[in-house]
Amino acid sequence: MMVLLAIAWCKELHQPMFILLFSLPISDMIGATAFFPQLLWSIATQNSSIPYAACFIQAYLLHVYGTGNLVILSVMAYDRYIAICFPLRYHEILSPLTLVKMILSVWVITLSVIGSVFLLHKQYKICRTNIVDFYCNNPSLLKLMCGETNVSNYYGLVSIVLVQGAPLAMMVYTYAQILYVCVSTKSTDARKKAIQTCSSHLLVYILLRKYDYRVFIDLFIHGVMG
Repeated sequence: MMVLLAIAWCKELHQPMFILLFSLPISDMIGATAFFPQLLWSIATQNSSIPYAACFIQAYLLHVYGTGNLVILSVMAYDRYIAICFPLRYHEILSPLTLVKMILSVWVITLSVIGSVFLLHKQYKICRTNIVDFYCNNPSLLKLMCGETNVSNYYGLVSIVLVQGAPLAMMVYTYAQILYVCVSTKSTDARKKAIQTCSSHLLVYILLRKYDYRVFIDLFIHGVMG
């Protein structure tokens, strides 16, 4: 909330990079809201049970959080690419209308992809009640279903590959171009500024992907190997 208020309040921060950054705390708040209240309730009551509806909502919001962060960070990587590789055309390329389209695209893609994955759960009946994971997610919900869940397994797997692959491709391309500019430029100050600008963003992206690879591996083992 402090980051959101700072960006909204300070006119100096009304720039494309910070406008794109505005979506990241919102995504983080979605994840925190989905995870921590249930965790604190379980600790306070010493009761680890959770209603199915609450589990479903938690799983959906946590996947929205993870996917949203990846897509937002990939869009921010594109912003850094334009800022470093095309500095004179930065405000022309990232116009206010373009920023609105990018932000809307982030949330439309995130909500539609994750929503379609969880809509497939309606066709199954629940025949189990034990969730072995620390929190609810799509693979843990599928383990509660009766019968064959191959359609949801493979659809979820394809969705994760697309959600992971597209941001990864954008990150590789943008940072390859940024690295080329840093190596080819003769200005030490410009090179230092480029590295400082991108290092924190790249670190956050790498740390976030560690969690998503765990989800990907879990889904792959459950969906493909049984």
